[in-house]
Amino acid sequence: MRVHVLKSEEVSTERYHALMHLLNSTGGSVKYIPSEYIPSFEDDEFDTWYDLKGRAQINVEFPDIQLEHSISYSMPSKMSKDCKKGYSMPEQLDVYSWKTLFSKCEQYRRDGDIGDDEFVVLVTDKGNENNWFTGPDLTGKRNFFVQSSGWGFFIDGESKYPVAYHIASGVLRYSMVNNLNEMSKIMHQKPRGCMNDFCLEKTDVTLKLRTGDICPDCLKLMTERKVNPAIMSQIFQLMESIRTQILYRERFEVTKEVSRLQIVGPKKRIYFVDFANAELRLTPLEKTVYFFFLNHLEGVAFTSVQDHYQEIRDIYERLAPTKTKEEIEQSARALCDPLGASLSEKISKIRSKVIQLVGHKMAEYYIISGENSGPRKIGLDRSQVAGESN
Repeated sequence: MRVHVLKSEEVSTERYHALMHLLNSTGGSVKYIPSEYIPSFEDDEFDTWYDLKGRAQINVEFPDIQLEHSISYSMPSKMSKDCKKGYSMPEQLDVYSWKTLFSKCEQYRRDGDIGDDEFVVLVTDKGNENNWFTGPDLTGKRNFFVQSSGWGFFIDGESKYPVAYHIASGVLRYSMVNNLNEMSKIMHQKPRGCMNDFCLEKTDVTLKLRTGDICPDCLKLMTERKVNPAIMSQIFQLMESIRTQILYRERFEVTKEVSRLQIVGPKKRIYFVDFANAELRLTPLEKTVYFFFLNHLEGVAFTSVQDHYQEIRDIYERLAPTKTKEEIEQSARALCDPLGASLSEKISKIRSKVIQLVGHKMAEYYIISGENSGPRKIGLDRSQVAGESN
């Protein structure tokens, strides 16, 4: 099963890559396909909502389909209670019709000759006319959108977690029903901590994210509808991973207990053991830099890296067995050049990837940092590292 994930222009490349990394962190028969296609929105395609605090929830009716309850999403109704620290209510929000949002999915289908059995998901910061977390294409096609903005009002952490959850659960929900009328009927008006909770109250969304669960009724329906066990297993695994990462980040605020790192296999893959075994995916050259600094507890100043040329060369040679001797030596010399930019660039990219994975606060223990004139080092206690980096 292929799920094409598009982003609109205002969703940053960094956030999009973090989302795709999370979606594909559990392998299986569901393939989440990234796309370079970025739909454009014209100035005349949107309306502007003003006075968001006073906007009522909407009941939505369509020919032959009645969705009796709207899922109010974009802003919470009680800011003093629901709003997370650091977020404030904007005075206006640009919103688009569902027709407009799904026209972007259809354009992608036509241009890419995407089959009817494949999914197309639009991830967007833009609001939508019915103020939903996520919405299905009412023509019955396998298109849906997930709004990626505003999640800081409801959960601590990054938007990739709820967005990935709603993409994965949306795919599974389509597998449970024969049509959109059935989809409306299986949604729970009273929250159960199930993926099919309606979440009329905004803060209820945190319940299903924190439980990562499926209620017995929905499990029974999946069995009756003979949903592919491989698809269920993969999506359940992803939902559990999201739940674990959300809870770990919340507890980190209090415990300050960092995750262990484990280095595994000939490719020296790096896993955050206590963070749902999330993998830090680095290129061989980035991994060379990271392992070099892991090997030097006290750190190494940029001006002294050239003294470690042979060590850096040897690490890279083991991590890039397909590279020629000349390519390995050239890359190692570039890293060791005190006047070059290669080492700084790799450290910056590593920093970005660590932050994407675990967030800014926890990342401080794992990134390569230090004063410009002093040694650069990784602050993590080496007793938290298992496996060989050499």
